[in-house]
Amino acid sequence: MKFKPYLIFLFIWVIFSYPFFFQGRIPAPLDFLVNFYSPWEQYYDFPVKNPGLSDVVSQIIPWKIFNGQELLAGKIPLWNSYNLSGTPHLGNWQSGVLYPTTLLFLIFPDPIAWSLHVLLQPLMAGIFMILFLRQLKISSMATLLGAVIFAYGGFMTSWLEWGTLGHALLWLPLALYGIVRQSRIPLRGKRLNLLTIFALTMSLFAGHPQTSIYVMITVIGYYIYRNIRKIKNITKFTLFLVSCSLFLIPLLLASSQIFPSIQVYSESARNLVDGRSWAKAFLIKPAGLITLIAPDFFGNPVTRNSWSDFSYVEMQGYIGIIGLILAIASLKRPTLGSPRPDLFKFFVFLILTSMIVAIDSPISRFLINLKIPIISDSSPGRIMGLIDFSLAVLAAFGLDSLIELISKKKTKHLNSGIYFIAAIMAGLWLWTFISTNPNVLVARRNLIFPSTIFTVFSMAYFMISKISANLRAQALFLVSCSLLLVSLDLFRFHHKFIPFSDVKNWYPEVPVITQLKSSSGRIFGTLEANLNLPFRLKSIDGYDPLINRKLVLLTYSPEALLMHNRITSPDLPKGNSKMISRLGELGVKRVIDYAVPGGNSWDFRLWEYGDQFRLEWKDVKYQILYNTQAQESEVEPIGGMKNSQLKLFNLGVFISGATVFGMILWRKKYV
Repeated sequence: MKFKPYLIFLFIWVIFSYPFFFQGRIPAPLDFLVNFYSPWEQYYDFPVKNPGLSDVVSQIIPWKIFNGQELLAGKIPLWNSYNLSGTPHLGNWQSGVLYPTTLLFLIFPDPIAWSLHVLLQPLMAGIFMILFLRQLKISSMATLLGAVIFAYGGFMTSWLEWGTLGHALLWLPLALYGIVRQSRIPLRGKRLNLLTIFALTMSLFAGHPQTSIYVMITVIGYYIYRNIRKIKNITKFTLFLVSCSLFLIPLLLASSQIFPSIQVYSESARNLVDGRSWAKAFLIKPAGLITLIAPDFFGNPVTRNSWSDFSYVEMQGYIGIIGLILAIASLKRPTLGSPRPDLFKFFVFLILTSMIVAIDSPISRFLINLKIPIISDSSPGRIMGLIDFSLAVLAAFGLDSLIELISKKKTKHLNSGIYFIAAIMAGLWLWTFISTNPNVLVARRNLIFPSTIFTVFSMAYFMISKISANLRAQALFLVSCSLLLVSLDLFRFHHKFIPFSDVKNWYPEVPVITQLKSSSGRIFGTLEANLNLPFRLKSIDGYDPLINRKLVLLTYSPEALLMHNRITSPDLPKGNSKMISRLGELGVKRVIDYAVPGGNSWDFRLWEYGDQFRLEWKDVKYQILYNTQAQESEVEPIGGMKNSQLKLFNLGVFISGATVFGMILWRKKYV
């Protein structure tokens, strides 16, 4: 049945997403929001599942809500006047204004729209992976395995609730599917590879340029690698031109996003600090590769027992212990008719080069020192997405050859993968018993589950490989067990990390917020980061990795700048007289403070300013004070960017439209 793999994967997706479909829960760390951020933390107190996803609720979700609010009002959200005293919105790229899922916020209530935006990532990733692997003529069971691994492996799971990196990566298999499907080199037949161009353009709109750059480099490399040996009647220069078209046309089509973003990046505070030290801090230590075998060997933020010196999210690339065995075994697979054996070399090469970029070594540090924009000041560990994808492809190849391996009694090809993993696991277990590290109990406990899965698979494999009768049926049974065990393994891994929250905790409106919504003017205090944005309250505070350098220079002292290698917010120390005067200069009319303020250095200490602040509202938790010295006009320190952002956006729309028109003319002429 042609659609059987898609239907089965759809069923798997529903099962993995069961808290949303069957319990009405939202894939977002809303428990962290109401327990750790003001003003909600004064009203809520219950256990939090995962404290490592704070950016999701303080940055990403508010931006997505704002996208929908502006579009519903008939406006393109180019500018955010509610944070950082006015700041670019579309141009910060991670807002993902032009990505298709933004339309969900026009159709559904915000919690549902966000849930669909997040949960569509594994669904689309799995479907596109099936398309790609089936085009390589891999069996249905193998394509399902590859789809499950890619959709729910370490990278897609750990970044799932950001809703940006996963969407940028999931278009990779569709882009490769377009290349495989178009058997001839496009210019030979005067055809443009529209599907690949579309996929790369969508990746650029998804909201994470670093991941999109990795995707584009991979696709172009795959195209050249697959076609360079086919060249007979055309020149290598023609192949070069086609490769350039796969790179340039998506950039032109996405120019409405790219042009404003270039200005935002070039004028950001990243030019004031040396971000290389920040990037180097996120290089994966070689020992971190242990997480490919035991994802929680170094602990897990959910269980509060992390003990490594590296971010759990940034180094996570787990694909399931059985998936890793099959990926290793595929390197020694017998030569089958399809897929072509040389494709193995590409994906192995992709894994090795990605490892070189991600792992802490003189080479990776040298690459960071080149100061390549976006790459050299971002976490190199995020290239783990390419590693996960490549391992998923190799695992599918490995499973696809399993039947033939057993039927031909060539089990030594799979034995190599089992023995390799067994040796590493034995070493890890031995370490937990002889090491004096105080965290050995955490490591030992987190080795139990992957070791159990590994043992069950190995025993089933060796038992079946010793039986001579009905070899094909035995192999099919082992293949089915492999898919089931991988799914169970990744299901546990996925739901251990991913929080689903009660919808009632979706940015609840507590009394102080209700009062602020009934007033006008800018505010400061309590609502940090971008948490004012869902309520359309204007603030001078905010959080943006591309915060403008002019605003940073306005709020940071030269000494403070020297202490940072990455700046995402203005420097607004509450207990500082200069900051209090700046409130008036920026038009802050209302300051929110605790009902019973303390006398600590980080408190406002507004009682020291006489009659400047007049009590306007108070309850048992908070008070709102009116700033009598606030300017009537709302000063925007970087307001000059507003017009230039509009011009750059319009220029980008014109270029995008012209590119589409040119592509239409090309097709009419040559197709």
